Amino acid sequence: MRKAGTGGSSLRELQLPKRGALLATTVLIMLGLAILYINTYEMAPSLLPGYPGDAFFPRLVLGFTAICGLIILGGGLLRAAQRGDEDDTQPAQADRLTIDWLETAIIAALVIAYMQLLRPIGFEITTTVFLGALLARRLFMPWPRALLLATLIGAATTLVLYLVFGLGLKVAIPLLFLPLYLY
Repeated sequence: MRKAGTGGSSLRELQLPKRGALLATTVLIMLGLAILYINTYEMAPSLLPGYPGDAFFPRLVLGFTAICGLIILGGGLLRAAQRGDEDDTQPAQADRLTIDWLETAIIAALVIAYMQLLRPIGFEITTTVFLGALLARRLFMPWPRALLLATLIGAATTLVLYLVFGLGLKVAIPLLFLPLYLY
């Protein structure tokens, strides 16, 4: 099978108009942001008067992301208005986005598996395997060597994430064995 973007078409490729894909994706992300923002109202209020409470930082991040999304959406709509007289039914090949739907489905399955296995298996193993699986296929070297290097990079990244978020920022992470060796 041909890889996406190499010209030609295979059964694994899905071709979409770039502008339409960008606008549709941005609208879906904006809807997701709205749902997440509504969910922040279920967070605990501040125990001390005058302090923002648990929902402050998530709302700040969601608001900033929404502003960026509105800029992208506005830019896409502005470009669409400027090209209003062009025929959008048959865009040129350069205006098309090619997606390998099988690889996209595999990544989505890995993300879902990561979310489900994080608590029972622990952050250390789950994150190392997840990052290694995502990286191994993208390394341009023989398979056993790529798998070893991807696993080592995944383990190093997991350790850095633990040090920054677990120890540095005191974020509660579902750990399996790291606290036993680092304290």
